[in-house]
Amino acid sequence: MRLLGTVPAGSMRSVAVHFQPGDVLYGRLRPYLNKVFRPEFEGLCSAEFIVLPPSPAIDGTYLQYMLNTATFVEFASHLNTGDRPRVDFDQIGEYVVPVPPLAEQCRIVGALEEHLSELDAAVAGLQRVQAQLPRYRASVLHAACDGSLIERKSSEDPGEQSLRLPAGWTLTTVGDLAVVGTGATPLRSNPRYFGGVVPWVTSGALNDAFVHQASEYVTECALEECNLTLYPPGTLLIAMYGEGRTRGKCSELMLEATTNQAIAAIRLRPEAVHLKSWVKLCLQSQYEEMRRVASGGVQPNLNLGLVRSIVIPVPPSGVWEKLVDEVDRRLSLADELDRAVSATLVRSAAVRTSLLDRAFSGALVSQYPADEPADQLVARIRTERAQAPTRGRRRKSARS
Repeated sequence: MRLLGTVPAGSMRSVAVHFQPGDVLYGRLRPYLNKVFRPEFEGLCSAEFIVLPPSPAIDGTYLQYMLNTATFVEFASHLNTGDRPRVDFDQIGEYVVPVPPLAEQCRIVGALEEHLSELDAAVAGLQRVQAQLPRYRASVLHAACDGSLIERKSSEDPGEQSLRLPAGWTLTTVGDLAVVGTGATPLRSNPRYFGGVVPWVTSGALNDAFVHQASEYVTECALEECNLTLYPPGTLLIAMYGEGRTRGKCSELMLEATTNQAIAAIRLRPEAVHLKSWVKLCLQSQYEEMRRVASGGVQPNLNLGLVRSIVIPVPPSGVWEKLVDEVDRRLSLADELDRAVSATLVRSAAVRTSLLDRAFSGALVSQYPADEPADQLVARIRTERAQAPTRGRRRKSARS
């Protein structure tokens, strides 16, 4: 029920249908998409729309909302099958429309728009909250890595002023703390390599904080012959390249597995194993920075050298544990809020459906005896139509 855009009529290269202000445009292609719009201007639309002109029996906005009901959408969606189902007017013309008196139709429209306006405002607020959560999570991680999450920063060491680290903190790198390796992709045409029992992790699995399973498995033969390493649970993984937002994501391996070459596997040295939770937090906080420093052309990539050079600030013992606990607490609250918002958005869709159902079952507004009965109105319209001369269909305009 929202217009997303228009184009100049002169740019249309196919048959177009002329519509007037107040007409209802119904998208006949893939009716389950529920595309309905009532313009307040004159124009042309593609032949993929059915244009429903005003009727003396039906308020146009009432009709628009009726076409949005779950009952009508389900009816239209089951008329045809296939990848690109289309309906025509003769098909949807069989749908039985509830017709209250015109005055009641206007009251229904007014009540619907009042309720839906409030609902839309609430949904917009929830969506704003949801959109701000990634920024909040990132700010929590950054505040942990400079210590400001739990303490005010004191005087910095002269050599560390650029990062404004609190006193007692030090800087190191991933390469100093861990052994960094990667994996490979066995030759798929070799039947001896895939279909085994060894989990083989690809970068797509790193969108979650933990990797609990692999989507593919390789054989022991592939492990021996294809330069693969079997990494233990607790290994930290970074996606070095991948489509979309995958590159730079950090995750923790929760099973013994090998990886492909798109992943850097970080195994902390024995003296640094106790820092695993802190190192993972720091790597997650540098997601955007890793994406920025990635090298390459059309598809920038990280490499093992860049991963080894990632700087890790290390707080004194006891401090980093508090920071990890505080990050877990705050991110858990953010996750709870995210789930609550998502659940409320789902319920809001159900509320919208319920409002429309009530409106078109006569339960949303009061009925007034003084209103002209709709059956009399419809009978009069049918009589006038039978007596009127036959008129042609709405003219189509050709654009070539």
